[in-house]
Amino acid sequence: MRGVPMSSVQGSASSRSRRAIIASFLDLLSKYPFEKISIQSILDQCGYSRGTFYSQFADKTDLLNQIMTDEVDCCIQFTTGYIQPYKETYRQQKNEVKQAEDIKKHILGVVSAYFHHVYDNRLLFQLLYDNRLPGHSMTTFAKEVYLQQREHFQLKPSGPYKDINTDMYTYQSAYKIILFMTYWIENDFKYSPQYMADQVVMITEPNFSVFSNLLAE
Repeated sequence: MRGVPMSSVQGSASSRSRRAIIASFLDLLSKYPFEKISIQSILDQCGYSRGTFYSQFADKTDLLNQIMTDEVDCCIQFTTGYIQPYKETYRQQKNEVKQAEDIKKHILGVVSAYFHHVYDNRLLFQLLYDNRLPGHSMTTFAKEVYLQQREHFQLKPSGPYKDINTDMYTYQSAYKIILFMTYWIENDFKYSPQYMADQVVMITEPNFSVFSNLLAE
């Protein structure tokens, strides 16, 4: 591979093997209890060696925990993409009608992207909902998202919302998305990701003005 740095090649190979191991693990979890799945059975399915597995994971519990940590981080990344441009729009846009349109368009794009991500990883979320992942559930996932949001994002109440408890606001925000995801799962993902995003934005739109004031400096 002339011209390609060796570190990039190794990183790409590591990424491929990681994705393959995770996919095989989740597929096995959809068929067997966690305790019945061996590392060898995961490797037999994905075709990688024990050396490859142990270069990335300590054991299958570590594999599961890393999957869930990555998923929480992913949710926070989407939240970051949701908030920062939102703050810039709120500060710079003077026309309130145009501001509301811009904010709604931005939020819809981010929410749509996240629901597409959830759909692409629906097996994981189905297993999470079914309590097939020891130590993890939809509730623990929501709690981790809440704790990360509380750490990363500092909300500052102002105007008519100056008395809002921002910790409580962050809590309900984290758990609310889980409620929509749970509804989707319970309906067998029959709605498209875009439909879900459209509904979430329409249902939560009255809260946009609250959020705008919490972001004000």
